[in-house]
Amino acid sequence: MAMHQYFIGLMSGTSTDGVDGVVCKISSPEDLEFLGHAYIPFNDSLRERILKLNTPSFDEINSMHLVGMELIKAYEKCVQKLLTEHNLQAEQIRAIGAHGQTVRHNPKIGLTLQINNPALLAEKTHIDVVSDFRNADIAAGGEGAPLVPAFHKHFFKSRIPVAVLNLGGFANISVIEENSVVGFDIGPCNALMDLWIQMHKGQCFDKEGKWGGSGHCHNGLLNKLYTHPFFSLLPPKSTGRDDFNIYWLNENLTNFKDLEPVDIMATLRELTVHSILECTEKLDSSIKTIYVCGGGVFNKALMDGLNQNADRQFISVEEMGINPMTVEALAFAWLAYLNVNRISLDLREITRAQRPKILGSLYPY
Repeated sequence: MAMHQYFIGLMSGTSTDGVDGVVCKISSPEDLEFLGHAYIPFNDSLRERILKLNTPSFDEINSMHLVGMELIKAYEKCVQKLLTEHNLQAEQIRAIGAHGQTVRHNPKIGLTLQINNPALLAEKTHIDVVSDFRNADIAAGGEGAPLVPAFHKHFFKSRIPVAVLNLGGFANISVIEENSVVGFDIGPCNALMDLWIQMHKGQCFDKEGKWGGSGHCHNGLLNKLYTHPFFSLLPPKSTGRDDFNIYWLNENLTNFKDLEPVDIMATLRELTVHSILECTEKLDSSIKTIYVCGGGVFNKALMDGLNQNADRQFISVEEMGINPMTVEALAFAWLAYLNVNRISLDLREITRAQRPKILGSLYPY
């Protein structure tokens, strides 16, 4: 039996609410044991500064560096919390997998950018850090995202054939069959809904989807939003705030100025539901259940919308005993394991990369 190694995974996604961290034991790519989870929320100032960096602005290089320094403070706090709660010492952790905070993603021009300072994180935690997971894939002709479907193939192997849906800032899906795994982004999810409720209610997110659930979808606006060219692209494909942002939304609202904000919120939710259902109705009939992770799991109106209109069942991974907020962080702990053990990953069916690659860059302590 292979000797296990301890790894920490850190993920701060496009929802920009905070950092989720996990600690796990990994003996092989197929043998991962989850040990614990920690969450550190971003304060309003950091969240606002991150969101501002998603669009060009004055002195953004200096701003990005300063935001990176603040981000590392949150990452370090998350790591220390995991170590303390699980009675672990820094020297017991083989590496931290830290994805960083995405502020640009435009694979059409070979650009992906995540705010991070892995050398500083290594110095602060006394642990080796693996980061910059996307650029090796882009160099090999891939989109750089999504990367998590490759992890889903191993993590959900006992349930093959299966589909795994992540409802984060953007929705993405992994479709795993006996001899293949494909994965791609579907479209916006929490990213637009969170921005909208913050603008109109001063809240970071719509708790349980109650506000949006009290509104009514406007079909004219829904159809207008769905004309975005991303929805008609064939996978593999990936997206982000470069494509779907408040400027795009406001432009599409020009002819809908009389709509109540709550009805626009309901329409944004239905945009997510509609795009997901259009994708999942094309799945093989052998896939009866779609397991759901990410923060959108807790949006009851969103989950109800998926289940009321689908032939398949959308079920939270919580019913499998898995915290929905841990799956992506686990994926980056696993990717760190692959990096330090020099194991390449074949993403040709997921990102269009031309060949298997070892993903990430190692920053030793």
